[in-house]
Amino acid sequence: MKTKRLLFGLIEMNRRMYNVLYTLLCVVVWVSVFFLTIFALCKLNDTDIITDLDWYYIAYWMAQSIFIGNKLFNKNNYT
Repeated sequence: MKTKRLLFGLIEMNRRMYNVLYTLLCVVVWVSVFFLTIFALCKLNDTDIITDLDWYYIAYWMAQSIFIGNKLFNKNNYT
């Protein structure tokens, strides 16, 4: 069975476990970016830096989430 070495050979795991852990890491990063973006937009709206949440802020948020999702879940990173 093929194994994947991490941290200069200190950790060795099979391909399936590596893919599961990588997917879990991607989901955690993606969800945290979602929540931080929503929190930042709400905070900017509360402090009147942006006066209203218009469609282009939501479009920016969606574009950012699609870009980050595509980069994180790229098949080149899986074994």
